[in-house]
Amino acid sequence: QAGKGCEMHILLPANAAEQDIRPLSLGKADKGKEESILVVEDEIELCRLIKKMLSNLGYKVMATTKAREALDHFHNNHVPDLLLTDVMMPGMNGMQLIEAVKKLHPRQKILVMSGYTDDIVSDHGLLGNI
Repeated sequence: QAGKGCEMHILLPANAAEQDIRPLSLGKADKGKEESILVVEDEIELCRLIKKMLSNLGYKVMATTKAREALDHFHNNHVPDLLLTDVMMPGMNGMQLIEAVKKLHPRQKILVMSGYTDDIVSDHGLLGNI
């Protein structure tokens, strides 16, 4: 019932040694084949980290902290295989960037990232639209 809260019960085993616990093995990730990714993240350290990680996986990565600079790539026909963009950024935000890119290149592949909750992302009209 709205406004009333809820009660939850979580049952944990008394002795973890009784459980068959094994480390999760995800295997090796496939390496990129020099596909190009344009990363747009306003926090410079995070932008550098994402660029380094994706480069190490074999992708050709361009990165910027400004959405307008990213849009210039598309205006100059430097179209990446994937646009990876943050949502909340000063100036032109991720949603505005996506709208502008979709007008220029309607079939552009886009992956959105955000450190904010679904509520904030949905307030920007992103859920279900990309």
